[in-house]
Amino acid sequence: IVTDEEQKIQMVNMAAVQMIGIDDKQLIGTTGDQFVTFVDYKTQEKLKSLISLAIESKKIVERQESYMTIGARKMLVEDSASPILDRQKNLTGIVYVFRNITDSMKRKQEIEFLSYHDQLTGLFNRRYFEEISTAIKKLGKLGLFDEISFYVNKIENDSIYLDLNIVELPKLNQVKFVGVKKTKTEALIKDNGLNKG
Repeated sequence: IVTDEEQKIQMVNMAAVQMIGIDDKQLIGTTGDQFVTFVDYKTQEKLKSLISLAIESKKIVERQESYMTIGARKMLVEDSASPILDRQKNLTGIVYVFRNITDSMKRKQEIEFLSYHDQLTGLFNRRYFEEISTAIKKLGKLGLFDEISFYVNKIENDSIYLDLNIVELPKLNQVKFVGVKKTKTEALIKDNGLNKG
């Protein structure tokens, strides 16, 4: 899709027309905002058009995953907008490119699910528990917790439900030395790691 500097569509290729599902004659001369909106893949918040972001910055802008909504239809896309500049570096338009990644994202999620679950039972596999174990070891190395432990909550058929118990170390609120000079107090606090928190 090519727009002018006011975001009005000047040209649409047939692949974009087929993906959007709107005739190019309807799109030409519009900003496209009346037909298409973008929503964040994770937060579902409405996103600003990449075309307007590229116009503001005069730089190439990209998005990895967002939903393009056209009426009731929704597809996951990767998109980018590139400014068209003349020799004096004046903005004359934008080239906007998008790619439907809905199917590839579904395949990626299926592969990710299979990498952590047994194919026959759907239960978590060894890799999943190894990663949990690694994460718990990393938590322990932070030195912020007195206890990190798991307890069996219940067992149903071939499933075990676990509870994670994390107990934080008490935090130091105040350090006070009596009968010691201020400079010596600061040195004692620093040497013994007696900082607040």
